[in-house]
Amino acid sequence: QDAYRSLDYAMGLNMATRDRHVIYLSGRNTDIESGRELIQFAKAGNFKNIVATTGDAAADEGVRDTRKRNFLESVHLLRMMNSTSDFFSGAVMNPFQYTPYTLYPQYSKLVKKLNSGAKFIVTQAGYDMLKLQALRWYLGERGLYFPTIARLLLLTPDKYNAILNRQYPGIKISNDFRKILDK
Repeated sequence: QDAYRSLDYAMGLNMATRDRHVIYLSGRNTDIESGRELIQFAKAGNFKNIVATTGDAAADEGVRDTRKRNFLESVHLLRMMNSTSDFFSGAVMNPFQYTPYTLYPQYSKLVKKLNSGAKFIVTQAGYDMLKLQALRWYLGERGLYFPTIARLLLLTPDKYNAILNRQYPGIKISNDFRKILDK
């Protein structure tokens, strides 16, 4: 399924205050040429704070359907953004991985994004604060001092069940916190 791009909606924002908003550009259904067009559209629209994402499968999309789609990597979007304009570009990162073979690729890709021009990081707040602290330690040990925004999802009973059913990708609840919530 296709959806409108965030820039289509963001064009309704007041032109004088567009630099106060954070807009996400997705690489879903995007090739190099359409990625350049997106960036030019963002530049012409006076947007400054752009977060590059590779994109993901739609909620109702299976693996086969997802494989048929083209995804432009966020690293490529970042490089294109930083070569054409003065965006304050950001990158997403999911530190809520619990095995070395899933966690270290996340860190490696984050460093690649930072080296490609990302100036800030966006992550989920999650409900495992030690994972957010570990991300900050990882960056600090390498002298990578970038602002980090953690998106916060307020926890309600409905959202708690949805998180446990993996309806919110990237948001994890630690086992210790889960035991407290279950009480």
